[in-house]
Amino acid sequence: MSYTKTVWADRNVQYPRRYTDQNSNILTLTASPGTITAAGTPVSASVMNNIEEGIEDHDGRLDALETVGSKGRITPSDYGCVMDGSTDDTTNFQAAVNAAIANNCELFIPPGYNIKLTSAITLSAPISIVGGGAQTCLLTFYSCSGFSIANGVIAVHMRGFTIQTAVAYTTTVNAYKGITAAGDTTHRPYWCLYEDLVIIGFETGIEANWIWASTFTNIQTAYCHKGLVIKGLSTNTKVDGNSQFGVDGSTESRGIVIGDGTNEIEGWWLNQVMTYDADVG
Repeated sequence: MSYTKTVWADRNVQYPRRYTDQNSNILTLTASPGTITAAGTPVSASVMNNIEEGIEDHDGRLDALETVGSKGRITPSDYGCVMDGSTDDTTNFQAAVNAAIANNCELFIPPGYNIKLTSAITLSAPISIVGGGAQTCLLTFYSCSGFSIANGVIAVHMRGFTIQTAVAYTTTVNAYKGITAAGDTTHRPYWCLYEDLVIIGFETGIEANWIWASTFTNIQTAYCHKGLVIKGLSTNTKVDGNSQFGVDGSTESRGIVIGDGTNEIEGWWLNQVMTYDADVG
């Protein structure tokens, strides 16, 4: 579907009530409608343009629903991503994320592609982003952080892809974070699941603030300064599934940091985890 709207304009003339009779006499008519029993809706360009905009908006929503409904999920290419590793797909990838959120569906990243991104991708609401496998599904961020999850967003699911910087922390020191989940005392990110992810080259692989009742499973970090950093009063969360937090090994480098030294921590389960050094407390 593709509706092309008409832009309406009012017709303006010098003498709107002037007419000429059969004898070429010029007549000017005066309106005399009698009693107005119903005002009605005036037909004008502004009214017609409002109708046109409504039709166009509805048509666009139908297109989006057809895209989602035909496959039960959307892909970045549905929103114009080239995914060749050299074309900047930032704007189109963000559009795909926003569409997945708006339509409450999965964003699927097929295997065999490398998506170039030049600014952080914002997740403003619950979403599931699933890749075709961390070995062949790459998201490469150039001079920026990776995913920025808005304050207190719950039920974020990420699985099956690699997040990497174009230049790793171990080559050139940076302040970027692969995934950041914001939270505070009144906006806690509950029920999030991060699984089968590889995160390469950021200063911090994952930073989660005030996260509750969530899971990190089979997470691999490499060439980062810190792997998993948990801040705020974060509780009842587990890290498991052969997760490996490799870092650069320099001073203050840590695979896992749970707790910020200010807020209490409780209810953490670490199982089948290999890490280079850790701070808990």
